[in-house]
Amino acid sequence: MPKLSDSDKHDRSEAIARAQAVRKEHGISIEEIANFVGVSASTFRRWENRSYEASPTSRQMAAICRRYNMSPSWVLMGIGLRDLDKSKEEHAINTASEIVHQLSELSATAGGVVADLREHILYLEHMVDALDKVNSNLLKQRDRS
Repeated sequence: MPKLSDSDKHDRSEAIARAQAVRKEHGISIEEIANFVGVSASTFRRWENRSYEASPTSRQMAAICRRYNMSPSWVLMGIGLRDLDKSKEEHAINTASEIVHQLSELSATAGGVVADLREHILYLEHMVDALDKVNSNLLKQRDRS
């Protein structure tokens, strides 16, 4: 099994935490869900405690989503509605709203980067003007000599 990057480990950890919260909310034992997913209770417990290098496979995460009727996009990324039994229209509206929110955050970040770039460009333009003056003075001195 390939090693997960720190970012992937964090994402998996967040997904497991979301699934764990729903498991506890439904009052389902670790033994019951572990049996449903096809692993031992001790393996499932280590997943939930995040004390195990391995984590659920995509198929196992899909089984957990089916068991709790949860949206895979919510479990894996925290996007959209948690429960699949919500209306598709409501789900689409909430998902679109979340995407707009994330795009807004990205836009704000990009705006800061653009402002920084403008500042650097102005500085470079000032430096080019100063170098042009120096070059012009050097050429005048050379011509006088």
